[in-house]
Amino acid sequence: MKVRAIRLAECGRFRTPVALEGLSGGLDIIAESNEFGKSTILKMLRFALSEKHSSRKAEKLKPYDGGAPTIEVDLDMDGQRYRLRKRYLSQSMTEFARLDGTERLRGEDAEVRLQALLDGPDGGG
Repeated sequence: MKVRAIRLAECGRFRTPVALEGLSGGLDIIAESNEFGKSTILKMLRFALSEKHSSRKAEKLKPYDGGAPTIEVDLDMDGQRYRLRKRYLSQSMTEFARLDGTERLRGEDAEVRLQALLDGPDGGG
């Protein structure tokens, strides 16, 4: 699995959307000052890959003034490019789609497909 982009909103310190685009899928370095939100970005990535959209654990990820933590990740997995989008808490949902337009899943079907790719022989590699 290679991460190509991360976009999030209403997560921790990020009340407004933030995006990391153009990641190489190799060794990318996020360098910024303390309290910028580097840990929040990585925490949200891990959360999106491991927790279903229905998880109440997301309560600890929302901003102090409320919100629905949302993350979108572009991934290379199993030789294909995918986009994963999850929203937690309010109007929770998952969408998982191939960017070539040949596959688009929502809800539990999306969660199952994502997990199958992550559990594959190379972990999606």
